[in-house]
Amino acid sequence: MNSCMIAHATPEEQDAAREEWFAEIEERRRKREEDAMAVEKRRLEVIEMIKQQEEKEKREMEAKKAQQEQGQKRWWWST
Repeated sequence: MNSCMIAHATPEEQDAAREEWFAEIEERRRKREEDAMAVEKRRLEVIEMIKQQEEKEKREMEAKKAQQEQGQKRWWWST
């Protein structure tokens, strides 16, 4: 694009394009920051979901273990 601008654009057109590019710098920076914040938000959501899943699995395992222990106690007491 740069070589095309140099070959075909007038100095006024080059200046206008340069001004437009500089005017959009802030918008591009803000967009990158918004994207980064969205990624971070999603990352935290995923971490929270993983923690909840691990806690759920731990509770289920403890309940299963307690149920097995209860079943073993009943077996010994029933004889």
